[in-house]
Amino acid sequence: MGYSHYMKHTEVTKEVWSKILKDCRKLYKNMPQHTDTAGGYSAKDALQLGTWDGQRPLKALGDKDGITFNGYPDPLNHETFLLRREGSGGFAFCKTARKPYDLMVCACLIVYCFHSRETMDLGSDGEWGDWAPAMTFVEEVLGAQYSMKFKIEQEF
Repeated sequence: MGYSHYMKHTEVTKEVWSKILKDCRKLYKNMPQHTDTAGGYSAKDALQLGTWDGQRPLKALGDKDGITFNGYPDPLNHETFLLRREGSGGFAFCKTARKPYDLMVCACLIVYCFHSRETMDLGSDGEWGDWAPAMTFVEEVLGAQYSMKFKIEQEF
C-alpha cells in the first residue's frame, strides 16, 4: 500500500484552528531547503510544497477552512495532504511514499496534536525514527514543548 499517515479527526473551534494554522504557516515559512528521507530521495531533492495536485508551487499555506498541499515538482508529489477545521468526515489518510514533503505532513500533524490531541485519531506506517526529522524541525521552529507533548501522548 505504501508509506501513509492516517488522520481521522473531528471539528475544532475557530480559536484552536487559528493556532494550528498560525503554527503550520510559521513552519512553512521556515522549511529547510532540503531534507533527507528514507524513501530513496536525497538532500539534492529540494523540499518544496505544491498545490493540492502537485502541479504548481504553493503560494500560501492554508486558510480559515483547511490546510492542503502536495509535494512539488513532479515526481516529488504523491497524494494530497488535507486537514480541515470541520474534520475529516471519517477515515482519512495521506500516502507520501516518504517523498520530501512528508516532513511538512508530519510537522503539521504534530502541531495539530499539540493543540487538539483529543480530536485526532492518528496513525502511521512509520516508526518513531521516521518522525524524528519532523520532531526536530518543529522543535527548532516552534519549541521543544510541541514534540515533547507529541512524544508523550502519541501511540501509533
